[in-house]
Amino acid sequence: MKHLLLAMASLPIQQSIAYLALLVLPVAAPVVTEELALDPAFIGLYTGIIFAVSTAAQMGCGGVIQRFGGLRAIQASMVMLGVGLVISAAGSAAVFLFAAILMGIFYSVSTPGSSQILSKYSPPQLAPLTFSIKQTGVPLGGMAAGFIVPFFVSRFGWEGAFIGCGIICVFMALILQPLRAEFDRDREPGTKISPKDILRTFRSTIRMVSVHPELRNLAFAGFSFAGLQLAFTTYFVTYMVQDLGHSLETAGWVFAVSQAFAIGARIFWGVVGSRWMASRWLLACLGVTMGAASVVVGLFDNQWSTSAILLIAILISVTAIGWNGILLAEIARLAPSGDVGGTTGGVIGFASFGSMAFPAAYSLLLSLTGSFSLGFYIAGIPACIAGLVLMRKP
Repeated sequence: MKHLLLAMASLPIQQSIAYLALLVLPVAAPVVTEELALDPAFIGLYTGIIFAVSTAAQMGCGGVIQRFGGLRAIQASMVMLGVGLVISAAGSAAVFLFAAILMGIFYSVSTPGSSQILSKYSPPQLAPLTFSIKQTGVPLGGMAAGFIVPFFVSRFGWEGAFIGCGIICVFMALILQPLRAEFDRDREPGTKISPKDILRTFRSTIRMVSVHPELRNLAFAGFSFAGLQLAFTTYFVTYMVQDLGHSLETAGWVFAVSQAFAIGARIFWGVVGSRWMASRWLLACLGVTMGAASVVVGLFDNQWSTSAILLIAILISVTAIGWNGILLAEIARLAPSGDVGGTTGGVIGFASFGSMAFPAAYSLLLSLTGSFSLGFYIAGIPACIAGLVLMRKP
């Protein structure tokens, strides 16, 4: 129990800082795009590249986690996310894209690594709750980004926001070091991680997810839900500032408050999935609801009050950002013994593909039409379909 409590205390904080790192540019986008004369659609390209690289890396990360341990993989992730943010302060499109590739490679091991750790200590009947608590780090990171990034921008400029958040990432890696001996005691130093071995792991993981009906449905749900989540988190602040005419501070606190509600929602859904409803059915209901909420976000215009926008932002946050722990618990339940990290990487790899594809598609639509609303309309459709698929018996 002591080790479970240590994991539950440390992993959500690590997850929040990792997610914060990905949101520095999207939250600072109104200032960055104006000062550097970048098209707002560039933000979608940046986010898309991060998750395109992360998708490929997650599919083959099982061997890396087995060899070095989940915690060491997480520490490397935090250091390199910090490096990516610091070099981004150089301030050019080329540097941002290079940083996106670097951050995508190392962000890939964050969730599989933490799942490998948590699965060792969490009782199966509590898995939906414990994984949901661990995943509260994502909305916590979003809430932190909504407050911290505008604060840093106003005090130190957008460059200072990148450097400050980068230092926070590296500091987190150092804080985790005392836990390494226990959390990584099951690592297998003899595991081979040559390019050939990683490619073999990539192929076997894809095959396993593709032929297993329940894992395949979870992979599609992860693709749809994560895609909608990233479309919302990537463009919501810019949408409020550039299309609806709000200040960066107002958009930042609306985003932050909606993320705060998502923290409680993840715990609530974990309780529901552990005690009252099968995780698959819960994911189905969340999928349909988040899809409908995304359509409503697309209906915003200048006549909507800040309070009304906040209420809808909360609804989409508690659903489109509240599902992750339930999905991870289902993956852990279905995974072969001893390979929770690898299986998680396989399914979450499809989620990362959605995280890449949706912001990129949104970026393209925005460039072609100039409409922020259209992207939110379209992003909600796959989530609804995934919810209906999960309602069917596997």
